[in-house]
Amino acid sequence: MKTHHAVLVVVACVVLLGGCATTSYRDGTYEWKQSEDTYLVGFKGNANTDGTDVGNYAVIRAVEIGRKLGYKWMAIEGTRDVTTRRSVNFSTPETTTGTFTDAGFTAVSVGGGTSSFPVFEPGYEILVKYFEEKPDGKFLELHNLDELWAEIKERYPEQAKLISSTAH
Repeated sequence: MKTHHAVLVVVACVVLLGGCATTSYRDGTYEWKQSEDTYLVGFKGNANTDGTDVGNYAVIRAVEIGRKLGYKWMAIEGTRDVTTRRSVNFSTPETTTGTFTDAGFTAVSVGGGTSSFPVFEPGYEILVKYFEEKPDGKFLELHNLDELWAEIKERYPEQAKLISSTAH
């Protein structure tokens, strides 16, 4: 009986420790330069990342890029949800019984064999074009980088502090 519980505890610890930490702002952002003034910017989280944060983190990274390049305005020309949903399987070599919940999923193991649980990893991409002066025209969104930066510092102080500490 103790062997069965030990196996479940080991499996639970491995699965839970692998998915406990939320993806950090720095670790989750990425960008691809499309042209001199246009970037595809994204953020990819893990099972513990709040789905509403991924779009905001992508915008934060886009503001960071625009400010470092010396631009004053940013237009969001397109957005894309890049959330992934997948199943993770694990096998138990002996008959075990137990349930555990964490990291955005619940896994139930009853008997030996393979158990499967869903993993939701939110992600978001934006296509951004930068401008030195306020552009004319219609855009999905148009932002003054200084004004948006002030909002970010108030709403996301930890990310703003990280950006400020790495600015050259």
